[in-house]
Amino acid sequence: MTKTRTLIVAVLLMALAALLVSAGCRRGQSSDSTRPSVRPITSADVPTKPGTMREYVSNDPPVNPFVPVEFDFEGPWDFSEGPIDSLVVVTMIDPKKGPESARFPKATIASIIALKGQEQTATVSYFGKSDSEYLSYGQAGRKVGSGGQIASNVFSPPETVLKFPLKQGLTWSDRITLQSTPPMRMDVVRKVVGQGTVTVPAGKFENCMMVQIKKTLTKSSGSSTSSYAYEWYAPKVGIVAWIAGRRDEPDPLFKEATFFERLRNYTK
Repeated sequence: MTKTRTLIVAVLLMALAALLVSAGCRRGQSSDSTRPSVRPITSADVPTKPGTMREYVSNDPPVNPFVPVEFDFEGPWDFSEGPIDSLVVVTMIDPKKGPESARFPKATIASIIALKGQEQTATVSYFGKSDSEYLSYGQAGRKVGSGGQIASNVFSPPETVLKFPLKQGLTWSDRITLQSTPPMRMDVVRKVVGQGTVTVPAGKFENCMMVQIKKTLTKSSGSSTSSYAYEWYAPKVGIVAWIAGRRDEPDPLFKEATFFERLRNYTK
C-alpha cells in the first residue's frame, strides 16, 4: 500500500484519490451568461507557510481499487460522500529540513506526504512558488524494503503544477525526464476546465478551480501509457478534492477512479 501511494502522490503533489456508494456531482446546465463570476486564483491564494496542514480521506487501492465516480465540468461538485479507507496528511515544512534537500537547491517550499500511522515512510516533495507559477522539483523518501535507504527523484526540468493567475480555459504543458531505469519521459498537459463550488467533508468551498491533468509516460522502447486526473483548488486552502482515473482510460469524464481524496481537515 505504501509503495503504491508514495509513487502516485509524489508524481502529482503534489504531485498529490470500489466506493460503496456513488460520489455524485450534479450535472449543471448553466451557460456562461448565467454562471456567477469567479475570480482567478493567484499565487497568494496557495498556502505554503511551514506548519500548514491538510488532511484527506481516501480509498485504499488494495482494498478499494476502483471507486465509482460521477462528475462533469459544470459543477457545483458534491464530494461530501465517499471512501474513508485511509487518511493522508500533507504538512508544509522548510525545504532545508527534508531528506536529500541538497539535490533541490531551488526549492523554497517542501511538503511531507504520509499515510496516517506510517509517517516513517513519508515522501517529501520539493516546490518553488513565484507570482507566475508553482513548480515541483521532485521528491525524496525512504525506499520501501530498503532498510531505511533514502531514494530521490529530481524532475528535469521541473513540473509546472500551477500557472498564475489560475482561471477558466488556461492551458499549459511540461515534458519531463524521470530518473528511472531505463529513463522515462513524462508529458503533462494541464487545463482549467471548470469553476465553482465544491463540498467535501471539511465543508463547502466557493470560487474553486477544476484542473484537468493528462499525463503520458513514454519508455525508451517507445511504448507509452496515459491517464487523466483532476484537482479542485480552493483559494487560501489549496487542493480540496482529487480524483485519478485508470491507466489508459480514454474518457476524460471517467466513471471509475483509482484514487479519490477529499479534504477532511486543514489549518489556515
